[in-house]
Amino acid sequence: MSSFEVYKAITAVTSELAKQGISKDKKNQQQGFQYRGIDDCYNALAHELAAAKLCILPRMVSKKEAERTSAKGGTLFYTAVDAEFDFVSAIDGSKHTVGPIYGEAFDSGDKSIGKAMSYAYKAMAFMTFAIPTEGDNDPDANCHEVKPQKQQPAKSAAQGQTGTTGTHAQGGEKKATEGQVKLLNGKITKSGITRDDFKAKYALAHVEDLPMSKVNDAIKWLDEAITAAAS
Repeated sequence: MSSFEVYKAITAVTSELAKQGISKDKKNQQQGFQYRGIDDCYNALAHELAAAKLCILPRMVSKKEAERTSAKGGTLFYTAVDAEFDFVSAIDGSKHTVGPIYGEAFDSGDKSIGKAMSYAYKAMAFMTFAIPTEGDNDPDANCHEVKPQKQQPAKSAAQGQTGTTGTHAQGGEKKATEGQVKLLNGKITKSGITRDDFKAKYALAHVEDLPMSKVNDAIKWLDEAITAAAS
C-alpha cells in the first residue's frame, strides 16, 4: 500500500476537530472541576470518522481488578485496563495501531470496567487527534476518597493499661477493661477502620468482648492505621 489512506484520514479528522474542539461542559459533583465526557467525545467523532472513512477498533489487552474501602467504610471496585486501538482506513485497508493506552476507574457498583474503558478511549482520542480545549484535562466525573490499605501489624511488647477489671470472654479469659475499651473505641474512630472490620479481625460480637490478651495487639494495629491515614 503506497498511499496509506489511514494517515490521511487521521489528519482529516484532526483538522475538523481543531475547528470545533470539545468544551468542558460537564461538572464533577465531588470536586467541582469541569471535564469532557465520553458522550461528548463520541458525538464529536462520529460524523468526522464516517466522513473520513476511518474505523477505530478497540481491543482490551489486559485487565486488573481489586476491591478497596472508601473513606466512609463502603466498598469500591477498582478496574484498570490496557487497551490498543486499531485505526483502519475503509478505503485501502491500511492500519495503524495506537497503544497501549491505560484507563482506570473506581465505582461503588458494577460500572468500574465501563468507566475504565471509556477513559482509555477518551485518552486515545484526545491524544491522537489533539482535540483542543481550555484548562487541564481531568479524568473522571466521579472521585472517590479511598482509605489507605491496612498493613499487618507486628506483635508488640506488653503494655500496661489502666481501668477496672473486665468480665470474662469465652474460654474463661478476661475481657478488656472499661478503660481499655474506651481507648480502643477512640482509636478505631481516628483510624478510619470500621467497627465491623475490627470485630471481624478478632472474631468478636462486640468490641468490648476483646480478650485482654489481645488488647496490645489491637492497639498496635490501630496506631499503625492512624499513622497510615495521616500520611
